[in-house]
Amino acid sequence: MPEVPQPAAQQWNIPPELYNQFAGMHFQQMPVNEDMRAMEYFNKFKRVSFSGREDVNDFIQAIETRTRVGFTDYQKIYVVELSLEGAALDWFRQEISANMRMMMWDQFRERFVNRFMPVAMRNSLRWQFLQIKKGNRSVNEYTDEFYRLAHKVPDVMANDAWAAHVYVTGLGE
Repeated sequence: MPEVPQPAAQQWNIPPELYNQFAGMHFQQMPVNEDMRAMEYFNKFKRVSFSGREDVNDFIQAIETRTRVGFTDYQKIYVVELSLEGAALDWFRQEISANMRMMMWDQFRERFVNRFMPVAMRNSLRWQFLQIKKGNRSVNEYTDEFYRLAHKVPDVMANDAWAAHVYVTGLGE
């Protein structure tokens, strides 16, 4: 049974024994739902935040890493909401909040990246990805660079055959 701090019981002029008895009953009856379990798990990680000025791909990757196991699409989007600040939170409340329970993670991620990554940067990253060459690097270095860029252009990576083509073509040059 959880012990309630003395000041809380005094604040309402309730004898501590009675307050603790009531609080213990109340907490025992509270259901532990999946959203609460997911949030407890997520809170074990170092908090990430996003205001709109940080690297959107790094933020999304941090969220996906932390919510990979056991999180529903809604829970992932909720975790994003809890991590947002400033203009990013304002955008979320205006554009996403009302429909977030019905939204799939991939739909959300696409809208989020489209909003917070400038078009010029997306195009530049796509171009870098499509032009990647092994050159003088080892296969491991080339592969690391391939995946680093691929992480930043997930729309290109959605087609496995195309991604494999880009990888193999870059290996030969």
